[in-house]
Amino acid sequence: MNNAIELREEDLRSVLLDLEEALEKIGLLKDELPKIESKLKEILEDSKEMVTLDEFSKKNFKDDFKGNNVKYFSYCLNDFVCETLDVFLVKRSLLK
Repeated sequence: MNNAIELREEDLRSVLLDLEEALEKIGLLKDELPKIESKLKEILEDSKEMVTLDEFSKKNFKDDFKGNNVKYFSYCLNDFVCETLDVFLVKRSLLK
């Protein structure tokens, strides 16, 4: 019986630690998301007249990051944001 209580307390400590870490990360996100959003808007605005991926890559990314790397990066960024939003929406629906 005592062991069950200790395990439960350990589980609770683990949950509380995870929530504290999530709260810290949310604070970092609040700082970084506006910067990322601003940069993406700037890139999209500056790229309206561009015709090639090479031109786009040279303007917006470091020299060794081009072509398929840029395509993959944009895909992964979009996928990450969509998945993160889905997770947040599901998690929010589970909380009272």
